[in-house]
Amino acid sequence: MKEIHKKRLQNNFTWTPADKRLDNIGQPVPPRPVDKRKPKLWLTNAIKNNDETLEAYDIFLVNSSGMSLKSVTVDSGGWYYDADELIESSQKDKIEYKNINDGEAIKVFIYHPLYDGDETTWLSLKIEMVNDIIDFSTSYNQNTKRVDKEVVI
Repeated sequence: MKEIHKKRLQNNFTWTPADKRLDNIGQPVPPRPVDKRKPKLWLTNAIKNNDETLEAYDIFLVNSSGMSLKSVTVDSGGWYYDADELIESSQKDKIEYKNINDGEAIKVFIYHPLYDGDETTWLSLKIEMVNDIIDFSTSYNQNTKRVDKEVVI
């Protein structure tokens, strides 16, 4: 598991409801009910990272809550089986972001197919808001290049 480097982007992402999304080849997905809800905290699709030497994809947490977040602590890792033995990996240190403004996105995960291709990978977020703390975990699906749960709240 390769370490991630902090990265912040301002107003770079727009939420697309499930009924308006396209599949992997650009075709509309099967009809779904119209969903007018907009999440306050959500994870992006995997975005190709051109700064890396090897093929890599980034996942960002987007703050659309209308308020600043006090902090977000990120942890990630993975596991796989080798000859019936469970092998686990994780980041050396958790990464912490402070004061995440409304409209800001922070990098919370990087997937390297070369390093992580044999692993089932996961990420965990501890989000501290003004009056609340949210613990959120999900896994990364290598086939769809998406996290399994994308809406935090």
